[in-house]
Amino acid sequence: MKRFIKEIFLKNWSLKTIAILLALVLWLFVRGEPGPERVVEVPLEVQLPRHMEITNERLKTVEVTMRGAALSNMWFNQPPPNCIVDLQGTSEGEHVVALRPENVKIPKGSGIEVLRVIPASIVIVLRQTVSKEVPVTVPIRGTPAHGFEIYGKEIRPPSVTISGPRSHIERVNEIPTEAVSINDQRQSCRFFVSLNLKDNFVRTSLNNPVQVDVAIGPRRKLHTISPARGR
Repeated sequence: MKRFIKEIFLKNWSLKTIAILLALVLWLFVRGEPGPERVVEVPLEVQLPRHMEITNERLKTVEVTMRGAALSNMWFNQPPPNCIVDLQGTSEGEHVVALRPENVKIPKGSGIEVLRVIPASIVIVLRQTVSKEVPVTVPIRGTPAHGFEIYGKEIRPPSVTISGPRSHIERVNEIPTEAVSINDQRQSCRFFVSLNLKDNFVRTSLNNPVQVDVAIGPRRKLHTISPARGR
């Protein structure tokens, strides 16, 4: 038995030693390889200052070039990578923001290297978020039936609070609802309509429809007072 083991280790020992050395060199070479490159689309997250919001269109994702042997299983039981831009403490206005490899957050100890981010920079426009109260208006279409007229209308709620970027809110003086039609109506009617918010940056906390009561009745005659006759 000892002779058999001795022959295994000592027979052609020089060739075996060379094979082991070659295997070791090959292992070190493969271990030292940086690994393949891969372009991954990751979410772009912008951290904003308090009471600020973005008013221009921006990318939701960016392309990130990564390199590493662990790319094939980097998402296995790991949070997905994302690109984070920290604008906290930034003032209002237009900002050109550079996107660097250090903006990309990947799992620690993954052995993955971030090479570049495309695009290399983005433009972010920040505006302060403000609120104000404005009246609600209701467009009316059509006319009552012949011989009838509108006595008045009541809107509930008569006003709403809107919020959004300063530049958008400052130019809003009223909020209209969807139009209501009273064509050929002979009596008072009630409508429930939604606010017609044409600006996506203008928001309101009102969730329920607006109630509109339109009072309609017979056309009232105009009474004229004749001047007193002289005596």
